[in-house]
Amino acid sequence: AGFRPDYAVETYTRILKRLYPRTPVVVGGIEASLRRLTHYDYWQDALKPSILVDSGADLLIYGMGEKPVVELIRRFNDKRLSLNTIPQIAYLCKTTDFISEEGDIRLFSHAECLKDKKKQAANFRPIEEESNKYTASRITQEVDNMTVVVNPPYPPLTEAELDRSYDLPYTRLPHPKYKGKRIPAYDMIKFSVNIHRGCFGGCAFCTISAHQGKFISSRSQKSIVNEAKVVAQMSDFKGYISDLGVPSANMFD
Repeated sequence: AGFRPDYAVETYTRILKRLYPRTPVVVGGIEASLRRLTHYDYWQDALKPSILVDSGADLLIYGMGEKPVVELIRRFNDKRLSLNTIPQIAYLCKTTDFISEEGDIRLFSHAECLKDKKKQAANFRPIEEESNKYTASRITQEVDNMTVVVNPPYPPLTEAELDRSYDLPYTRLPHPKYKGKRIPAYDMIKFSVNIHRGCFGGCAFCTISAHQGKFISSRSQKSIVNEAKVVAQMSDFKGYISDLGVPSANMFD
């Protein structure tokens, strides 16, 4: 508490753009993912436009970002390739420059949503549906004189791909900046192991299905056991794993 500002993505992006105005900034994570289009903000009790507008970021990766991040770096290194065609990203362009494609889904504009809350509610359905399809459509929304373009997502990770992600040599520790500080959220997950990704529940109070999607991707038993062995070697391990974590505890009951 007190170390991270409200609207962290916007705050940090503005600082970076001020310090390094010519360097592209790519945002991601839950905050960016859930704010990629017009959304209701509880703090301000108001509808806010895409976080790309308020933050000034150049690109946004939504959902779990292993595949789009790798592809983004590959295309940064190959100047011949367009960044705007990468799946699972969102970007802003001038409406006058935007070229519509067959199959695009055009949402009610931000201005229309501000005038009529039913139009904002109507936008929710295609956003939800297209985020959970193997072959989804591109989504667009106008805001001021710009158009937000949200490319369709990558397919869910396979078991081998998910294992590869979780088998990386993570430290399992908070950032060194927090040394000596107690982080309640870290206390909860310190000795836990995540065993799959995605949740088909879609509960209104939870962001997991909105961020990770509703398709289930499971890790292999070998990958899970290997992580459990790593946890058991942690210096303050108490002898038990607190949670074999899944998005919803009762999903398979």
